[in-house]
This record gives sequence, structure tokens and C-alpha cells, in this order.
Amino acid sequence: MLRTAFTELAASHARLVEFFWAEPDPRLVELVHAGGALAGWQVGSLEEARRAVGAGCDLLVVQGAEAGGHVRGTMALLPLLASVREAVTVPVLAAGGIANARGMAAAQAFQGEVVGAHTVGARSRPLARWAAQTPSREVTGTVAAMALYAGQGVGQVTRVVPAGQVVTELAQGAERLLRRWSGATTPR
Repeated sequence: MLRTAFTELAASHARLVEFFWAEPDPRLVELVHAGGALAGWQVGSLEEARRAVGAGCDLLVVQGAEAGGHVRGTMALLPLLASVREAVTVPVLAAGGIANARGMAAAQAFQGEVVGAHTVGARSRPLARWAAQTPSREVTGTVAAMALYAGQGVGQVTRVVPAGQVVTELAQGAERLLRRWSGATTPR
């Protein structure tokens, strides 16, 4: 099989052979290891990451949905990266979704396992990196390394206003657009 020959050739000449766009295959990983190289797999979901580790991969490349070209990612990079890092013990690299220094810092965010503490009354407990606890008034530590439950639209939030005002602005804006698209006139 041609794929087998190419894999054997690559493993005999490269220190790392990384696969993309196929289901993790233990036979290919074994060929890479037999050739003396490390095996990596580019994955786009937590399930695929688990299958790649199960196939014997030495490292993973986690690709977010923001990537260009052949997109393997099924969700945004940072939440996918967080879930994969929590679930596997092999080294994990990030791909897609890093286009500036802020994205690079967010992907690296924090070194260590404890990012802060959650204190209620006299009781305080440590917060592990990637813990589900969200930052609140009871939480101290490195907020950027904590779970920040916001969707991809969070970048469109440009100011802090009361919730009622947000709902009113959304409704009025949607009404204007729907009227314009339907050809109706917009009331003043």
C-alpha cells in the first residue's frame, strides 16, 4: 500500500511524522515507531484526540475551527484546547485561532496546576487549572487561566450596559433589519 510505503519512508528520515485528515490509525503509528520517529496526529475534537492517544500517538496538534485551509476543528481553539489538555497526558500543540500576540498568550495563559482560590466565608479551596469554577467575587488568582464561559460572539461586546438596555437594543436593531430586508419602511 502506498500510504504504508510513504509512512515508512518518512519515519526513517524524520524525527516526527504527523498525520492529518484521517481517523487515527494504530497501524500507521506502529510503522512510525518502527522507523524510529515520533507519531503525531492533528485532531479537531476531544473524541478524535482520545482516539489518537489510544492509537499510540506521542503528541497531538489540536486545530480549532478558526484555522484556514483544510479545517479539522469542530469548535473554537481555546475551549477545544482546554478540554483536550484536561483529557490526555501526551504533549499538545495548538493550531488555528492564533493570529496575534493576545491569542498566543491565551493559548499559553498560565504555568502550573493551581490558578487561584475560591473563598466562601472562612473556607477557601484551590482552583485547579481548567476547573469548571468561573471567576466571581469569591474567586482570586489568575483569571485568564480560569474557565471563561463565553461564546465566540463575546468579541462583539464593546461596552458594559444594563441587561435591559442590551435586550432593547437587540430587539430594536433586529426589527430595523427585518423591516429593511422585507422592504417595509422603518418607523421613526
